[in-house]
Amino acid sequence: MGSREPYKVIRCPSCGWLQVVMAEKTSTCRRCGRRMDLSKTEPLAVAESAEEARMALLRLKERDLKSRQGCGSIF
Repeated sequence: MGSREPYKVIRCPSCGWLQVVMAEKTSTCRRCGRRMDLSKTEPLAVAESAEEARMALLRLKERDLKSRQGCGSIF
C-alpha cells in the first residue's frame, strides 16, 4: 500500500457534470472546461480503486436520472 491519493467523484459547480478525479487541489471539468478548486468542492463519493469510483459514479448518475424523471412509478 502506497500513499496514492483516493479517487473522488465530484460534480462540476458550473455545468453539473459528474466525474472521477484523483487531484487534490484543482481539476478541470471534462465537459465545460471550468477549472475547479477541489478544496471548495465536496466529493460526493471517495473510493480506493478506480473500479469502486466508477461504480459510485454510475450509482450517482442513475440517482440523478431517477430524480429528474420524478422518481415515481408509471403504474
